[in-house]
Amino acid sequence: MKTNLAHEPPEPQATYRERMIEQKIRLLEGALKANMEKPCLDNAMGVAKARYDLFDFLRGAV
Repeated sequence: MKTNLAHEPPEPQATYRERMIEQKIRLLEGALKANMEKPCLDNAMGVAKARYDLFDFLRGAV
């Protein structure tokens, strides 16, 4: 167990916005990987949707 001898502040928890951005980036990475492994219309649509979701969230969450 780590003790806090120097009375350092605890590491901050990720905010809702940060967690959502990380999740949407992971979804985009997964869609890109699937599209590179097997290029088809369904996978390309998955990339487009994941990309749109990420950009839309970033634009609306400001």
